[in-house]
Amino acid sequence: MDDFFTRLCRDTFGEKFNEAFISQQIGRTNMDYGALDINASNIVYVHGTYDPWHVIGLTETTNPESPVILING
Repeated sequence: MDDFFTRLCRDTFGEKFNEAFISQQIGRTNMDYGALDINASNIVYVHGTYDPWHVIGLTETTNPESPVILING
């Protein structure tokens, strides 16, 4: 599946940036930083519903030492 953004990366950065390479790098980033299962404590994640980026942030957690707060507005 070769979509617009994959083509854009390949056109901008070179043929190496195909879908397989990009997916591999996403997996590596998620492994390095914990993806949605971040092993951290004493962090409060705060998002507001007006912030367009809130949809890609954490909206719930199973770690009581790292609560998530979603502010309506």
